[in-house]
Amino acid sequence: MAYGIMAVLLTRRFPDIFLFPQSTSVAVGVAGTLLLWVGLAVYVVTLAWFLAAHRNGALVTNGPFRVVRHPLYATWLWLVFPGIALLCRSWLVLGVVPVGFATFRAFIQHEEDELERRFGCAYEAYRLSVNQITPRILALTSRRRTREP
Repeated sequence: MAYGIMAVLLTRRFPDIFLFPQSTSVAVGVAGTLLLWVGLAVYVVTLAWFLAAHRNGALVTNGPFRVVRHPLYATWLWLVFPGIALLCRSWLVLGVVPVGFATFRAFIQHEEDELERRFGCAYEAYRLSVNQITPRILALTSRRRTREP
């Protein structure tokens, strides 16, 4: 969060250095808006999915959790943060993605240790088949092909 605030402030102070070219502003704004709204929608759906599983004490491995083990973090990294950066039209704000990636990885390790403790072999099998926060799109399409007659 500190990096994001600093990036926005520096972009405002030094727009000639950190802003995207003015000629791209409409396309960048549309892309940023789409990423942000899609990201927020995916986040809300994923949060509902997570809360339902949490109430039941279940390990959730379907829905958004079939794509990545931590879709709440992934949504911020791949949709919301880039959407905000594009809306700000700032290269520096786009740097929130790698900073967020490193920060989330610290939280994820603690969460995964707890999940492995609670769910044991079931979580281990899930962990081995699904990436943490980077979707394995090619793996998803190849799995679908092998299941079809």
